[in-house]
Amino acid sequence: MEIDRYKGGVIFKWLNKNEIYAKYNGNGRPQNLQAHIDKLHTDYIATRSGVDTGFEIHGLFGNIDDNDEIELLELDTIKKYVQEISKKNIDIFKTVITLKHEDAMEHGYYNKQAWKELLDEKMPEIARAFKIPLNDLEWVAAFHAKKERPHCHLVVWNKNQDMSVKRKPFINFKQIKSAVAKGVFKEELKAIYEIKDLSKTLMGKLSKNEIDIYKEKLKEMYQNEDLLLNAVDTENTQNFVNKALEDMKRDDIIYIANNSDPENYTQIKKLNDEKFEFKNVGEKAVLYKDDTYLEAVTFLSKFSNLKVMKSENELKQFIQNRKEEFENIEGELKEIIFQNDVNGYTIGVLDTEEEELTVVGYLPFIAIGDNLKLIGKYVTHPDYGRQFKIETFEKLMPETAASLERYLSNGMIKGIGPAIAKRITKMFGEETLHVLKFEPSRLAEVRGISKDKAIEISDQFNENWELWQIVGFLEKFGIGVQNAQNVYKTLGVNAIEEIEANPYILIDVANNVDFKLIDKMAMNLGFEYNNEKRIKSGIKYAISKATANGHCAVLEDELYRFIKVLLGVENDEIEDSVIELKAKGEIVIEEREDNNWIYLDSYYKAEENVANKLITLDKARNMKHINDFEDELEKIEQKTDLILSDKQKEAIEAVNDNNVCIITGGPGTGKTTIIKVILELYKSKKRKTVLCAPTGRAAKRMTETTGEEAKTLHRLLEIGKIEEERTSKYNDFDVAPLDADVIIVDEMSMVDLFLMNYLVKAIYQGSKLVLVGDVDQLPSVGPGNVLADLINSKRIKTIVLNKIFRQAAKSKIIINSHRVNSGETFIKPQESAEELNQDFFYIKENNQDKILNQILSLCSGRLESYGNYEFFKSIQVITPTKKGMLGTKELNKVLQECLNPLPEGGLERQNLGASFRAGDRVMQIKNNYDIFWEREKYGYETGNGVFNGEFGTILKLDDIEKRVKIKFDDEKYAWYQYSELDQIEHAYAITVHKAQGSEFDVVIMPIVQAAPMLLTRNLLYTGMTRAKKMLIIVGNANVIEYMINNADNKKRNTGLEYKLKNM
Repeated sequence: MEIDRYKGGVIFKWLNKNEIYAKYNGNGRPQNLQAHIDKLHTDYIATRSGVDTGFEIHGLFGNIDDNDEIELLELDTIKKYVQEISKKNIDIFKTVITLKHEDAMEHGYYNKQAWKELLDEKMPEIARAFKIPLNDLEWVAAFHAKKERPHCHLVVWNKNQDMSVKRKPFINFKQIKSAVAKGVFKEELKAIYEIKDLSKTLMGKLSKNEIDIYKEKLKEMYQNEDLLLNAVDTENTQNFVNKALEDMKRDDIIYIANNSDPENYTQIKKLNDEKFEFKNVGEKAVLYKDDTYLEAVTFLSKFSNLKVMKSENELKQFIQNRKEEFENIEGELKEIIFQNDVNGYTIGVLDTEEEELTVVGYLPFIAIGDNLKLIGKYVTHPDYGRQFKIETFEKLMPETAASLERYLSNGMIKGIGPAIAKRITKMFGEETLHVLKFEPSRLAEVRGISKDKAIEISDQFNENWELWQIVGFLEKFGIGVQNAQNVYKTLGVNAIEEIEANPYILIDVANNVDFKLIDKMAMNLGFEYNNEKRIKSGIKYAISKATANGHCAVLEDELYRFIKVLLGVENDEIEDSVIELKAKGEIVIEEREDNNWIYLDSYYKAEENVANKLITLDKARNMKHINDFEDELEKIEQKTDLILSDKQKEAIEAVNDNNVCIITGGPGTGKTTIIKVILELYKSKKRKTVLCAPTGRAAKRMTETTGEEAKTLHRLLEIGKIEEERTSKYNDFDVAPLDADVIIVDEMSMVDLFLMNYLVKAIYQGSKLVLVGDVDQLPSVGPGNVLADLINSKRIKTIVLNKIFRQAAKSKIIINSHRVNSGETFIKPQESAEELNQDFFYIKENNQDKILNQILSLCSGRLESYGNYEFFKSIQVITPTKKGMLGTKELNKVLQECLNPLPEGGLERQNLGASFRAGDRVMQIKNNYDIFWEREKYGYETGNGVFNGEFGTILKLDDIEKRVKIKFDDEKYAWYQYSELDQIEHAYAITVHKAQGSEFDVVIMPIVQAAPMLLTRNLLYTGMTRAKKMLIIVGNANVIEYMINNADNKKRNTGLEYKLKNM
């Protein structure tokens, strides 16, 4: 049995109420905020999915206003009564009592009436536990028949509370649980004592047989959770075995003190506050609540590296011994032999007063010339000899003019090379540091530095130093360099103070962080397991983790299970935080037929808006309808010499008859022809048409095939810089309205939920929206499965093209793509009666080295004689995976060395493990809405923005200004600062996901064993359909067969289809 504690029973009592409700229903902070919350909670427990109403209109029962049949009252009457009680500042205590499903069924407590009788019987004992006279106690309750966790919400208050006496937040939960448990369980109580006695007996004996017995008993206790053990002794820690295991995973050692002694409580709080310099060794002090928990920890520690300390002196001695293992050294970093830009692992040479020494360890954001203080120990490498292994480090401000010169020359500050660094230190000497920090205008006295440049240099110097402090702080907790930069950009110079006050803020401000690392940081800083910030952040992290995999929502039960494992807390504690997050508007619970789905607020609003806008747009008056449609279509066929199939005519007519229309089909089914005819048709009627696609490459291809300009959706909607965070900014952003009669979107399968939301916001009612794509291709990289959801809802007119046209039917690329999509293997020569184009080749090869050799040969000249195919103009390697010998990471390195080797004396820039050179093929991998670009293709043109998926070539590196010039495929070129190189990656080889929306003359596709989630039919199909003139697959026949048969694509959890169907 679980009893919720609600922070002493008063919900939200110790929360910052302005923080909870910055808004209330969009109307600002209400008066009597607590009363609003209590009213909301009453409505929630009365009507939530799963509540047992007992054939009444709501699920509440209890005793209010001398009425013990409140189930007969109107719900609004009860809610208003509770609200009025709350307005009087009377303390309202909320508790949740949970049983396991099997126990609720076995003992008959799986309905409202049974719980009503039980609570009526036990209310005198419950009143004593709350220290409320029985005659003054009022209460309401509701039973929720959840399969995984049947539970009863209990809300009580003292209707005659003496407001002159300040209540203490203390409730005797032991008494409540004991009262309820004794009513539910009878025979089981004997087993409790048998288990406890056996535990104590076995504790001193460690024979294998006894260990096995004890493990079984631990397992039995765990399975019963606290149902039996805590029924009589609620001071036992809930799920103590699970908590002990979590403690062992989390820490190297643990100091335990019994919290029944107030002195112990004070002492252990002091220990955690001071931390005894724990930050490098992972210790934690905790209170244990009973001997059983101590027994569990002590016993389980025998099978792990956990060390249990039971006295302060023992703990202090351990820390001292650990500290003595390490040494401190200081010096200047003279050389970097190796550095991993991803995690900061470095091999370097440190110049100390005594010697030059090889040092190894994690040193993010350091450069040659930095002064460092290192903590670690000397080790002897079998090949490289004596080294200093770094445990932690601190960056020291350079002190001498010479060290400052070396520091300024190391390339970290844009615009300062060795010559200018020498001039600065020569002019200011020992004052250099002071000038940089406090008198930047004086830098303009140095030849070659303008006044503006002087301020820029000073700003960079100070920003680097502030950032470094944050990097050093976060590095101790395993937070990487890139995330440290994001944290600094968001929180600024006060980042450390804000993080120490609430480490869980990192979940909101840093991307792709490991919650367990953040959680460990919080524990080291003194946060408790059931801290509400911890649980709420865990919930948001769990939902965000799902959205990173393309989902928009999570099942409520699955979320609870995940959080329970992640945090080691109980369902009721999770439910409390879910209620609070819902009240604050951070999450939304959508009740569908059989399940509840939980969304981050921005995802729910985006789905809701897309559904509403599309239905409204489709139902609006068809103002762009062409009355003489058949005549106009015939004229266009004659004008263009096109012969349209019946299905193509049906698609074009559907566009005319509907405001919103979907056209889907595979390669060669005539989608492009339909788009051309739609353009001609509406141009003939002086209607303004707009073409767009999700990526620059797809827009460029659309322009080439139609002869009309197509734009990316980002450019079309004039989307400014939107921080790629999980916030309501997704929905609050105002897009530019589209001045168009007909909007045609190609490659719709790539459009994610938020991009679709921006699009529908921009469309005027009365415009036509035509969505074109191949629903069998991979879904969008971002959240949602928009095209599939729209089609499956059957609310939007959809035309499915399934006929391959004659010219396309001669292409082996198209034939084999359709065969794969239908679950068939590649066509064999004897299976075709007519001559086919020789545009598809399959090279069977199992050995990865031989596959690699085939790729290098094909890319480096072998195809030039076949069709004048040169790599940088025509050929693209597409692979299913990033990892392994034939993943993008390794292939890019090998292909770069083969096709673009570094000339002698040539420049290159290392970033995130890659070396960038002039001549490299690269791809933009994130949207940059601000970057300035120039183009001279049609006269001189400028603009802002380079978007995810755009391909380009590095033209030159400028090592003085620390920047790189890149020319993109649409002829625009832009300068990237070295610090911005995380926005691009090599594109000699790209993944299938990155290739989606693009087409290439020649595609070379290696297929080898990889993670099963990547070996799917639609991934193979998507990769194959990227080839225009030639497709070469090199790989393992068994893996290809597996992919063709693996049509079980992972379903995304979305709600757009559901919303459309229910409108």
